[in-house]
Amino acid sequence: MSRTVFNEKNTGHITKQYPMFFGDSLGLLDTVNIVNKEIEDLKEKQRSFRWYATEINLSQDKQEMLTAPPEIVDLMNKTISWQQFTDSFTGRSIGAMFLPHVTNPQAEVMISEWSNIEFVHGEAYTHIVKQTNPNPDKAILDTYSNTNIFNRSKDLINTFNQLYNMNHDTPLEEKKRILAKVLSVVMTMECVSFMASFAVTFAIGKQGYFQGIVETVSGVARDELLHTRMSYALIKAMKEVDGWCYVFDDVKQDVQRMVVDIVNKELKWCEYLFSEGRGILGLSESMLKDTVLFFANTVFTLLELDNPFKVVTENPSKFMEEYVDRSLMQFASQEIQHMSYRQGSVKDDLDEDTDLDFTF
Repeated sequence: MSRTVFNEKNTGHITKQYPMFFGDSLGLLDTVNIVNKEIEDLKEKQRSFRWYATEINLSQDKQEMLTAPPEIVDLMNKTISWQQFTDSFTGRSIGAMFLPHVTNPQAEVMISEWSNIEFVHGEAYTHIVKQTNPNPDKAILDTYSNTNIFNRSKDLINTFNQLYNMNHDTPLEEKKRILAKVLSVVMTMECVSFMASFAVTFAIGKQGYFQGIVETVSGVARDELLHTRMSYALIKAMKEVDGWCYVFDDVKQDVQRMVVDIVNKELKWCEYLFSEGRGILGLSESMLKDTVLFFANTVFTLLELDNPFKVVTENPSKFMEEYVDRSLMQFASQEIQHMSYRQGSVKDDLDEDTDLDFTF
């Protein structure tokens, strides 16, 4: 079915129903009939976070690129390279992947805000390279040639391309499966892939180095934690309101495999960061790996997947809370509690009201 940028026949304002994805093309941008308050609130929260990297003074950081211990400079540069690389394709992916298929006004605006701030992140990392690196052109070439960065990201890019390249002729059920997989992977990227790099940056900041970069990355980290909430809010709405539970069940094995692969790549990245003599006071390789596993456990739990790794239920990198709003860091535990409550309520209802027959 062909799409249109304005559908005068859309009846969402009458039915009070706007499916998140693959419904009727939208007409008026309806902000009167809010069908999902959580998504509306997250959009407003993102707007309240608006910031620009050029507001942050990096002059001291530029000096420290020449005077700080070489292993600290190397760690910071490799971390910034990864972030610049990832936010470059994330910035152009979020809107391009989701907006052509979104049919809910609140989700449309929230995803637009999300996409816009990812471009801010990409510009922020480029601004850091331009303002602090003695040879920014070489830094860009080094990022392109770093196979560790590309290997960490290539499966993410390939997964995103499935949705990015999806056309109108793709059968609806296949569209749904692709979107469910991509959204699950996006949530994993936001919640897991970025966190190891944030932990390294903040650990360096704890030692007194690169405070301008740390301030910049603090803004990025705050946004990415919010984006974890955004992606999960979309998944919840698709399951609970739009009846997509069966779709997520259909792709569960694929999502399980992809999330495990992402976590393994993050653990390998931790090994790479602490190789070749690199290190930092207050953060070890094992501590960083456990930080990855802490955030990974959140994803496995919220997406109702099996966690094949060591289960870490407390963040060993507590210092991260000094740089990011603690309430954003606690979102996962709150959602897990709500999930347990909902599951317990369902179980109680079944125990009280239902005789289950397990005979065949």
